[in-house]
Amino acid sequence: MDDALPDTNVRTGTLSAKLNRMPEPKRTEVTEQFDELDPQTKRYLGETDVDNPASKSADLFRNAGPDGRRALNDLADTDREAADALLEIDDAATQRRFVEAYEQGDVSTDCRQRSNGTTNWTPVARRMPTT
Repeated sequence: MDDALPDTNVRTGTLSAKLNRMPEPKRTEVTEQFDELDPQTKRYLGETDVDNPASKSADLFRNAGPDGRRALNDLADTDREAADALLEIDDAATQRRFVEAYEQGDVSTDCRQRSNGTTNWTPVARRMPTT
């Protein structure tokens, strides 16, 4: 794990406890997702203001699997505010729905900084043309 996230301030106790609570197959899947992160995503995780980004990434990978990693890779490269918002989603089902919609190209992101410094993330669904 340390090699996968060399520049990230990892709270090893928090991340270790989270991984230890997962069944072995899911734990293996989650740790493999860290190994497959793009270099710019690793940089993003080291630079983001998201509290405990490695642990939140583990939640994302547990909730959404490889699709979650791909979405995080894309957003870390193109829209860091949206990547922050994706990691900040606390509800597993909401996180999964966002990733599924993102993978299908059915959402764009509109992230706005609030005056108190928090991010307001709003998914914007595109209407599919009717035939």
